[in-house]
Amino acid sequence: MKAFLTALSMFTIISVPQTEWDENGGSNALALFGLAGAIIGAIYAGVYALLGLFGINPLIIAPIIAFLPSILSGFLHLDGFMDVSDAVLSHRSREERLKILKDAHCGSFAVVMLVILSSVLLFASCSVVKENVSPIAIAMIPIVSRSAAAIALLSLPPLEGSSLGTYFTKNKKPRHTVISALILAVSMILAAVFGGVGCAVAGFIVYSLSLLSVYHSLRGINGDVTGFLVCVTEAAMLAGCVL
Repeated sequence: MKAFLTALSMFTIISVPQTEWDENGGSNALALFGLAGAIIGAIYAGVYALLGLFGINPLIIAPIIAFLPSILSGFLHLDGFMDVSDAVLSHRSREERLKILKDAHCGSFAVVMLVILSSVLLFASCSVVKENVSPIAIAMIPIVSRSAAAIALLSLPPLEGSSLGTYFTKNKKPRHTVISALILAVSMILAAVFGGVGCAVAGFIVYSLSLLSVYHSLRGINGDVTGFLVCVTEAAMLAGCVL
């Protein structure tokens, strides 16, 4: 329960009882990153179903569906998405890319990629509402994206100088990866059953290609990379629901 509350407090804006951080807290919380996504997914699907039930205009529902997960996570992952976009798309030396990754300023590549991501989310959300995609499929998207990102952070070496990346992985054990993998497997199956095979396949392909590309560019992983993976996987799965 402590690990779950830690995951909620760190990765969402949901208010939970305060928990004390310890040496094993990071890895335990990361293993349950997908369950934090389950809370976001439940709210996400509940709002989607409720708005549809009351016959709210789809043009109003679509933006809510597009951006609610980011709002519930305090835009934490979107910040990482923009930082990684700036660094990787700069096509500079690895040292310079790492400096850009840590730079608090927002560059042009981040803005362009944010516009592209937002456009995909909006258009996909409009189609999801029009096609009346199952709320269960919608609920699975934040779980899949977060458990898959957790596996990447638990499996790959962290970037040097990444304090949070080190905190989350310094006491990692095989069981942490197994827990995340089990959460991922169950949520992927449910996403495929209720959202169509395209939902699961699109998420898997985009996640895999994004991870390979970013890891090749930075040669390590940190919280920003995890956020990037969450954002692109969610956008791909949302679009995949209507393929």
